[in-house]
Amino acid sequence: MQLERRHILFLLLSTLFCCPRTVLHAQNPKTVRFTQPSRPQIEGTVDLEVVAPADTTSVRFYLDGIQLSELTNEYAVVTKNTPIWHTVFAAEWFSAGVHELSAIAITPRGTIFTSMHVTLLAHLTPLSGSLDGAWRFAPADELSLGAMDSAMPSVAAPTFDDEAWKKIVVPDSLDAVDHSWMRTAGLLGTYRRTFSMSPDALKEEVYLRSESCFWSCRYFINGVQVGTSSGGYLPRRIRITSAVHPGENSIAVIVDSRASTMGTFNRLRYYYWNYSGLLQNISIEHYRSVALTEFRAQGAANGTLTVYPFTVNTTGASERLPASIQVLDGEGKVVFSERREIVCSSRWSCSRNSSSATSKR
Repeated sequence: MQLERRHILFLLLSTLFCCPRTVLHAQNPKTVRFTQPSRPQIEGTVDLEVVAPADTTSVRFYLDGIQLSELTNEYAVVTKNTPIWHTVFAAEWFSAGVHELSAIAITPRGTIFTSMHVTLLAHLTPLSGSLDGAWRFAPADELSLGAMDSAMPSVAAPTFDDEAWKKIVVPDSLDAVDHSWMRTAGLLGTYRRTFSMSPDALKEEVYLRSESCFWSCRYFINGVQVGTSSGGYLPRRIRITSAVHPGENSIAVIVDSRASTMGTFNRLRYYYWNYSGLLQNISIEHYRSVALTEFRAQGAANGTLTVYPFTVNTTGASERLPASIQVLDGEGKVVFSERREIVCSSRWSCSRNSSSATSKR
C-alpha cells in the first residue's frame, strides 16, 4: 500500500525515542555509519538508520544541513535495551538532484560525524506550490523580548535577520526534530522562509493552506498577519492575494502550544504528548474567483454516503457551479451518479454544501 504524505508525520513521531528490538546491529565503538539508505538513489518515503558507539546518547540526521530528526536513547535506557537509530523522511519535500545526507552521534566523549551523497529522484507528481522542506525556526527563549508581540511583530518582518536560526524540515513535530524543543509545558516560537511568485500566478486568487499547525498559530505574509488557526486537527485555507507580490515573498508562522494557550483543551495533554508546530503539509494554492476546492465524504452503516463540496468565492455574490458526482465500488463499478449545482456563498471563505447518495449492495 502506498504511503500518503499525511501519514509520514506519524512515522516520524513514532521513532522519536529509539525503539528497542530483539535483533540488534553490532556497533563499532569508535565510528558512526549509515546502514540505510542502502543505495544512493532514493525516492518516496526513505528509511534512515545508522549504527553508532554504545555510549551514544542521541543522533541527529541532516540533509544539506537541514535538521530532519533527533533521536535519543532515553526509552532504551529505561527499558534496558540497546537503541536502534532509525527514522524516516519524505524525499518529495526536497528538490531532485544530489544532496548530502549526514548524521551526528552525540557521546560523552564528543560528537562523531558521518555523511554520504544521495540522489533524490524526480517526483512522479510534482508538488505544485508546496512549502514543505527547509524552514528556519527559533523558540521564544532564543529571541529578544517582545519580538513576537503586537499585531505586526518584528520577527515576522521580511527584513528580519534569521540567518542564525536553525534550519529544520517541515512538516514535522518540533519535538521530533530537536530534543531540546521537547517541553512538557509546550513551546512558543517562530517559523520563517521565503517563496517566489510569478506575475502570471497573481492572475488568480492566491491562498495559503495549512493542513495542521498545533496548537495556536498566526500566519504572516511579508510582515502582515493574514490569518490564524487553532487546534491543529483541521486544515486552514487563508486568502493571501492582497498580501503577495511578484518575486520573493516572506512567510512567518508563530506557533504556541503552551498549556496557558490551550485553555480547556489543555486536558488533552493528560492523554497525548503536546506535539508542537507545523505537523502536516503547508502550501500555496491558486484558484479562480469562484472555484470548487475539494470534496469530503462521510459514510454511514445504512449505506448513505454524504458528500461535502468545499468552495471559494471572491465575487461578493452567490454563484453556482455544475458538478458531476460518481461513487465507485471496490471493483470500479459506478454505483451512484448524479449531476447537480453547487451553491457558492458570497463569502470568500470556504463554504460547505452536502449531497447524499444511497446505494444498496
